[in-house]
Amino acid sequence: MRDENGKPRPVEIQGREAKYDQAPDLLQRGHWVCLNIEPSCSWPVWPQSLDFLGHKIWIIPLTLEDHPGVAIRRPPEMKTEEAERLLYRFLSVLAWQNNCGITVAYRSGGSLPSMVGLNKKYGFSLRKLFDFTEILYPQDDDALIALALMREARGLNHIAYAFLSFWRVLELAFPEARERVTWMSKVLPKLSGSDVQAALKSIADAGIQDVGRHLYESGRCAIAHATGKPIVNPDDPRDAERLFLELPLVREMAVRAIEDRFGILTQSAEFDLHLYELRGWKRVLGRGLIQVHAMTQETSATAAR
Repeated sequence: MRDENGKPRPVEIQGREAKYDQAPDLLQRGHWVCLNIEPSCSWPVWPQSLDFLGHKIWIIPLTLEDHPGVAIRRPPEMKTEEAERLLYRFLSVLAWQNNCGITVAYRSGGSLPSMVGLNKKYGFSLRKLFDFTEILYPQDDDALIALALMREARGLNHIAYAFLSFWRVLELAFPEARERVTWMSKVLPKLSGSDVQAALKSIADAGIQDVGRHLYESGRCAIAHATGKPIVNPDDPRDAERLFLELPLVREMAVRAIEDRFGILTQSAEFDLHLYELRGWKRVLGRGLIQVHAMTQETSATAAR
């Protein structure tokens, strides 16, 4: 983004008034609904908007005074609950595409997109803008829930609850236990990353051969239930250390489950398939031309059927 003189805007936190200078539409009065967020990914310092499922969504930048977040100027026929649901779904898509967690801290709004005051001024990762050349529009309800669970799990700073949220993705993707176990046995050996390998080595060193069963009994069940053995004891640092070490396993399985079950690819998977090359062309052609072409292709396919 450039200023009125054509010079690049700095990537630094601005004051509250700067967002209105850059986006006067945010001063339009109406029925605004806002979600104030605490991101674990880099967040823009300048406002931007996009069309999401037929509605204009605003990215509210981080400012020196207020929380960042997302907002919508809802039409009169849309209820507040519907507007919030749309914003939540957008955040889940945004979190997936940026491989991060986004926690909703507060809800706000009113006649203007007023955000909640911010107490801390440092420790944020910043960016100019998000790249919305491509944005997901999942239609399947289970896929939407899976992305929401991933957003929540990645944003949690509680290891046990994050573990449980990632496991819920597995159960959603593969409701039948037998199918889930079979899938896990195929996927676990294919997982990569130093943290994943460290977890697998630790489990193997403990003499455990059935990794999937171990994660289910000593992780999922031990966290969810307070009866029976084993149980995760919040006062036992050994449990916290073990879950911290094994969390990457269930996290990466959750990512794979979303890819395999719902066909929603990560950025790394798209890179392996060279889809980033298509994305470059999409920037050149523009979203409008791409959408027209996609609609034309869909109409032709329908006529052919």
